[in-house]
Order: sequence, then structure tokens, then C-alpha cells
Amino acid sequence: MLNKRQERAAAVAPESFDEAKRTVDVIWTTGERVLRGFWDQFWEELSLDPKHVHLERLNGGAPLLDAHNSYELASVIGVVESARLQKAKGIATVRFARAEDDPNADAIFRKVRDGIIRNVSVGYRVHKLE
Repeated sequence: MLNKRQERAAAVAPESFDEAKRTVDVIWTTGERVLRGFWDQFWEELSLDPKHVHLERLNGGAPLLDAHNSYELASVIGVVESARLQKAKGIATVRFARAEDDPNADAIFRKVRDGIIRNVSVGYRVHKLE
């Protein structure tokens, strides 16, 4: 599990939706415990201590991907504009590609806007276990 990509659910914050900027906030962690594993189950609790969370890649323009597909440029549907820790939550502001540049990204953007897509999945790496 150490330094291997993990995935977990992330909630879209609909009140943050900005149609003109094509942005929305995604809550990628609340630090709550999550049961992991299939055969060898364990509880995972991500630290929200700013000393423990690496935000450099997110704040450096990490790609917003369609279904974790990092093998095709066409799967990049947007970009992470910023990421922060705020009130016991990890939040990222993501921006979707323009409709004229990427019809698929626009279809997903409209589903988020319309409340059809309310949760997404976030990938992350664990660098240290305690």
C-alpha cells in the first residue's frame, strides 16, 4: 500500500459551482476512517495535519482525468486549479475544459452542473503509515 496509488470517493460541492469559470470544488477527504481491503481488511484514516499532506502536485496543475485514465491525452478533461486544507477537509478546485475544445469534458461538466454527477473518485499515494 505504501506509495501505491489508492482511490477513494470525493464529493462535489455544488454550492461552489461557477459556470462562467467552469469550476467546482471537490472535497477529496474529510479525514474519516474508511474500511479498506478485501481479504485483509484494515481501517485507513488520512491525516489532515498540513505537515503530512503533500499538495505540490495538485497545486502544480494536476490533471482532472476521466475515470483515472492517465494513458490518453483525451482523458484529460480539466485541471486542478488549487488544493487546500480547510476546516478538517481537503478541497480542490477543478476547472473543466471548454466545450469547443472537448465535448466529452463539457458533457461531464454539464452532468456535474445538473447534479447528475455528485461524487467522483480521487487518486492519491500514501507516503508513510502509522
